[in-house]
Amino acid sequence: MRNGLLELKKNVGIEGVSVVTELIDENIHPEKSLLTCCKNKNIDLIIIEKGKGKGENFKERMLGSTALEIAKNSDCSILIIK
Repeated sequence: MRNGLLELKKNVGIEGVSVVTELIDENIHPEKSLLTCCKNKNIDLIIIEKGKGKGENFKERMLGSTALEIAKNSDCSILIIK
């Protein structure tokens, strides 16, 4: 995933769109850390990879618990990729 993000950043930057990449603390609650970071930096779009989907309900199995929580609680647009 990291190489894909670097390639995306390189290509999108050419078009005049600002791309922010930042390493966040994911050991405790990655969704809370990501949402706080995005809110503080006025991020317009979160691109996140679908998780492994080991949750208890259908939505968690389809998206993964972290992606689902981000989608439910984000103030900005979300793009979940496979």
